[in-house]
Amino acid sequence: YNTLGMIQFKEKNYEQAEESFQKALSLNPFFTLAQLNLADLYLMTDRENQAIHLLEKAVPGTPPSVGRRLILTKLAYLYFKQNDQDQFSRIVDIIFREDRKGESLLYLACAFDSWGLRGVAIDLLKKAIKVQPKNKELYLFCGTLLGHGNRLEEAIAVWQEGLSLDRKEQSFIDYIEDAKKLIAGKKTAE
Repeated sequence: YNTLGMIQFKEKNYEQAEESFQKALSLNPFFTLAQLNLADLYLMTDRENQAIHLLEKAVPGTPPSVGRRLILTKLAYLYFKQNDQDQFSRIVDIIFREDRKGESLLYLACAFDSWGLRGVAIDLLKKAIKVQPKNKELYLFCGTLLGHGNRLEEAIAVWQEGLSLDRKEQSFIDYIEDAKKLIAGKKTAE
């Protein structure tokens, strides 16, 4: 039924798709993909609160997995979009508690950046770095987002912190050099 719902959804047959997703969930209430698909359908049909309710209901029954990460990420985005900072913070805290490696936060930051919310993504990465100060990927991505936002001095500082973890990490060395060249080029252009 989930596959049928996806086909109907793509064909913009929203009523039938909703019935198919609900049928899939009636057969297996813990079917994460059907939960996510139904939440997307609710979002496409301007029913944000139903999407939130569905995803909140799904969280307790979903074991740690990529699916749970997707559910939590979507919930964080919805609460952020509704400007509900308390609920947004609650979801981010759940993500932190469940993933001490920082991978979920990296995933969440990528999602926020893809939604055009780079500032939120950078804030999440800075928080993740405090929790997981030895995760090189967090420094690389945080610096990259800062660089894309033309905050080159901040990017260099973050990459230098990351480089202190592993002096041989060529990515940090290359990014720092490139950022310094961009800064020097701007100064000569002025």
